Amino acid sequence: MRHFTFEEREAMLLSKAEKGDAVAQHKLGELYLEHAGLKRSHAQKAFAWFKRAADQDCFPACLEAGKLLVSGLGAKKNVPEGFKLIRKSAENYEPGAFTPLAELYRRGKGAPKSLEDAFIWTLRAAETSDPQSYLPLAIHYLTGDGTEKNFEKARKWLVKTEHDNINALELMIALFMRGGATEELRRSAAERLDLHERTLGRKRHDEWSVIVKYCPIGDYFRPAFDDCAFSPWDALKPWSERLEFYAAPQTRRFSFEEREAMLLAMAEKGDATAQYKLGELYLKDSGPNHRHAQAFAWFKRAADQDCFPACLEAGKLLISGLGAKKNVKEGFKLIRKSAENFEPDAFTPLADLYRQGSGAPKNLKNAFTWTLRAAENSDPRSYLPLAIHYLAGDGTEKNFEKALEWIVKTDHENINALELMVELAKRGGATTKLQRSAEERLELHRRELGRERYDEWIAIVRNSANEDYRPAFHGYAFFPWNMLKPWSERPENQETNRGFAGGNEKKEKKKTPKKAETEKKARTFRKAETEKKKAAPEKESGLGKKIERAVKSETAKKGEGKTGGKK
Repeated sequence: MRHFTFEEREAMLLSKAEKGDAVAQHKLGELYLEHAGLKRSHAQKAFAWFKRAADQDCFPACLEAGKLLVSGLGAKKNVPEGFKLIRKSAENYEPGAFTPLAELYRRGKGAPKSLEDAFIWTLRAAETSDPQSYLPLAIHYLTGDGTEKNFEKARKWLVKTEHDNINALELMIALFMRGGATEELRRSAAERLDLHERTLGRKRHDEWSVIVKYCPIGDYFRPAFDDCAFSPWDALKPWSERLEFYAAPQTRRFSFEEREAMLLAMAEKGDATAQYKLGELYLKDSGPNHRHAQAFAWFKRAADQDCFPACLEAGKLLISGLGAKKNVKEGFKLIRKSAENFEPDAFTPLADLYRQGSGAPKNLKNAFTWTLRAAENSDPRSYLPLAIHYLAGDGTEKNFEKALEWIVKTDHENINALELMVELAKRGGATTKLQRSAEERLELHRRELGRERYDEWIAIVRNSANEDYRPAFHGYAFFPWNMLKPWSERPENQETNRGFAGGNEKKEKKKTPKKAETEKKARTFRKAETEKKKAAPEKESGLGKKIERAVKSETAKKGEGKTGGKK
């Protein structure tokens, strides 16, 4: 189907609008407003035609002209005049004007603030099925602003809000945290959480999911927000501002006991997710009595129901011996079960166990496979081990380019990665990208390294670059896997590892005069012993006799020297 161009539509409407057709004037104003982003004068033309139509009592045009006056787009800003036009439109039953008029009364723009009038016009908008009014109306009933508090009606309108309204979801969470949950509200919040998972981020999504799933149902509660940092009206602010609010420390959080009670009720009924969350709660308990044993018990119960995150946590506790008798083999099996069922956090621990030979025979090929999977799932813990796999050729073919790619991706806080970069630079394996990354990290760790080591490392990084070099570590005291040791152990090996660039040759130490004289006497003694044995092959026993003969021999030689000198 052929669509008219902007110029064609403009020409058709203009001919009618100039004859005084109010509907054509309104439509022409809409056309110009729709294309206001292309030309600034279009907004001015839009207001002019809306105003001409409004003067003929075209109430949709009154609304548009009023909105432009309030915003100052296409006309000089005049909020009182804009308010009058919007009110004129609403009073003549233009449904699109109800919500803007309520908003102006709520904010006190163009007229004195009146929450009663704001509530009346919001209710009218909601009754005409304007979805923009559902959330404000729910808040009116919730706070009692402009009407009596009515928690049931608040929940009714809150559930009706559009699912893509993330602010409505946030208000639902606030109600849950204050005990105002119903089954209908819980179901609606759960659907919205899945829709907004990416926007919320994993951490907040998980936190809100727990609140929605485990908050007790209760119609008895009427939340009061007066003493809280959060006001329900804040939910009308843009979501970008809501994130800042949600991190505020004044916001009420559940206490440990409240969370424990909620989770325990579900966990005892056999809910694997609740059992896992309860284990996490006990594991993170920072109180004086750490509850590792309770954490392990719940993790194990969840793991028995194939909750794979719980398999990982139970396996880690078995390996460390925290909360359970140490059993590395059983811990390895649980972690492998978790990893094989695509639990991303289990990939790196499983790779470490294969690399160390803990719980299963050492297998560098399997270690490389799981390290690569972890890296592909954006686990920063795996980047340095993967780089070393490619560098050393352990479990895979050597690939210096891939090693550099992964080592540059490591966290800047990882000082071990920086040390490996310096060792690569020593052996000529520095590329421009590696040098730039190493210099940034050196500045970050300047205080930790100390002045002497910082100066040494910065000189190495800046003065070495070779794109094609393939470093070899096998003939040196330094081995790349040392980089996975804690940094606290690295300085102890620093003296041993300083002479890498020149190879593994032993440096000859300068001998002191005293040591040289001692060695000369020892050689003389050995020589005298050899000559004595040749002259008299008979055996003599006893250390005392050997020393006595050596002393006599030395004395005789000194005596001959003195006599010769006198003659």
